[in-house]
Amino acid sequence: MKEIIKDIRKVAVVYDCDLTLTPGYMQEYLFLERFDFEASELFKYTQKIIDEHKGNGLDINSDTAYLHAMVVLSQTGGPLEGLDREVLNLAGRDIKYFPGIPDFFKQMSAYVNQRGEGKVELEQYVVSTGLREMLRGSILENEMTGIAAGEFFYNNKGGLVGVAKAVTHAEKTAEIIKISKGAYVREGVNADTVMQRNQLHVPIEDMIYIGDGPSDVPAMSVVSGAGGSTIAVYGTKAEQMRLNAQFLLDNGYAQDAFEADYRRGSKLHNSVLANLEKMGKSALSKEVQPWILEANSGPKHLF
Repeated sequence: MKEIIKDIRKVAVVYDCDLTLTPGYMQEYLFLERFDFEASELFKYTQKIIDEHKGNGLDINSDTAYLHAMVVLSQTGGPLEGLDREVLNLAGRDIKYFPGIPDFFKQMSAYVNQRGEGKVELEQYVVSTGLREMLRGSILENEMTGIAAGEFFYNNKGGLVGVAKAVTHAEKTAEIIKISKGAYVREGVNADTVMQRNQLHVPIEDMIYIGDGPSDVPAMSVVSGAGGSTIAVYGTKAEQMRLNAQFLLDNGYAQDAFEADYRRGSKLHNSVLANLEKMGKSALSKEVQPWILEANSGPKHLF
């Protein structure tokens, strides 16, 4: 497959979701509105599962474990009985956002288009440890080029029967590589696809990563290490939010830290504009080469 190349360069903004775009965890909007169940109870049950299985010598990932906990608790007689794909999707409409969202997304795209004189385009992505089906029902679905988040297997009635995908802290780095190679817009591309540097869809140095806490450390390390920009944000609901952002800043994971105010004229808004200005100029200086999907474009599994 040969990509059709126009004289257009790409830059990207990649967002975490919970506590980055939203003042709370998306599970809060799901559980309290529909099940009278505290999100904190889910994480207590998740920790119980982790503790039980660690005793059997298993290496348990907490991001996978909480999805498994949701499957278990959604079964007949559980506190989340009735949770299914439709409920998850509808709950996406209830997600609340920080000030300025979703207008911010269109403002950033318009700015890049104007300053790049039609030769630079902005792509925006969400990479979240949260729930993909909720995000399908949210306003983010039509604002993003791509979204990565946890997925379930469903039965023929939409009930949760297993964990299909978990976006762990480490998995976020793979998503950064997939975005760079164009996996969300190029057919047949994944993180393992081999391509030359000048064939990358979005070089990582032309990315901005915006996050808020521990789950963003690996992704911020990859983006900043490759010359991209990283920004920590924090809400005002809890002091720990500010402390998390300060940790990311003090330890070199984030290059800047701002209150999560996405409105025009805010420090965060102005910082993203300044970074996009710099990245747009960088993108215009690069030569774009077509990318061709070939039989030897990456390693293959034996089965």
